[in-house]
Amino acid sequence: MIYRESETTGLKSMVTDDIKKEIIAFANSKGGTLYIGVNDDGSVCGIIDTDAAALQISNMIRDNIKPDLSLFVNYETINTDGNEILKVTVQRGTDKPYYLSGKGLRSAGVYIRQGFSSAPATDFVIRQMIKETDGDSFEEMRSLDQDLSFQTADKEFDQRKISFGEVQKKTLGVIGQDGLYTNLALLLSDQCPHVIKAAVFEGEGQNEFKNRKEFAGSLFQQMNDVYAFIDFSSRDWRILCKVHDKFIKLLKDCKGNSPFLESYTLKYITSNLEIGYQDEVSKVLEELNKVVNPRICRNIMIKIIELISTNNEMNKNNKKLIIPNPE
Repeated sequence: MIYRESETTGLKSMVTDDIKKEIIAFANSKGGTLYIGVNDDGSVCGIIDTDAAALQISNMIRDNIKPDLSLFVNYETINTDGNEILKVTVQRGTDKPYYLSGKGLRSAGVYIRQGFSSAPATDFVIRQMIKETDGDSFEEMRSLDQDLSFQTADKEFDQRKISFGEVQKKTLGVIGQDGLYTNLALLLSDQCPHVIKAAVFEGEGQNEFKNRKEFAGSLFQQMNDVYAFIDFSSRDWRILCKVHDKFIKLLKDCKGNSPFLESYTLKYITSNLEIGYQDEVSKVLEELNKVVNPRICRNIMIKIIELISTNNEMNKNNKKLIIPNPE
């Protein structure tokens, strides 16, 4: 028999650590056969004890390759010209991708057959194999990142007095049937790579940001942060609208001559300027110009100009503010 390496045939003169990569590559591709006791040029050198070699390879597969590939590998001793050769047949696996347990679902741990050799699989190929095995459900697919922690998730479940141990993780689909973390686990983990972006725009358009933030971390943490951001932005808007209406009414009721008007007005306007509500300030200034004593009005306008000119952040957030000339 003539031995030659091909896409489905590999030759090894002895049992080496690299055999694990060859077996993984065959299982992740079309399957194949390894001949142990044959040199790279196809010449037979044989091995002394095929049973010991088979046991050694079997242990390597059991201890170093995930998911379990043992049922897809067969061993046979053949005799060629008085030399014993171990024939290792690897079937195409049904639970791809197979990988080195010490390396994980990364290129360094997943191998495929390319021509006559075994090569690391790209992230794209790994995702395609996962999709082929697990289906199209993103949450149920195996996560490429298996080094995950769940500190935020643990706190969320603990606050609700709900257990979040190994059994619950399997029930919820955080851990798949193969014992590996799923993409759902990735989303809930502290290592979640996805982010949520939120923004509040100036006025009715979407050309200028009033405030914007990016939230990262566990999906639990992101949702908590986003809800707080929305609540804060909405609350400020609702409160300021109510305060604004009451303030305009106060201006009209006091006829612009209240002894506390100047300090109260400046305090109200400053709080609006600090968070960039320049439209509200413009409306107040227009009303001031109509009803307030000219001297008080002039003092207020001067102090507002001084305030903005000496505060870089306030000046930046209120570039469109229109300050009318006192009548």
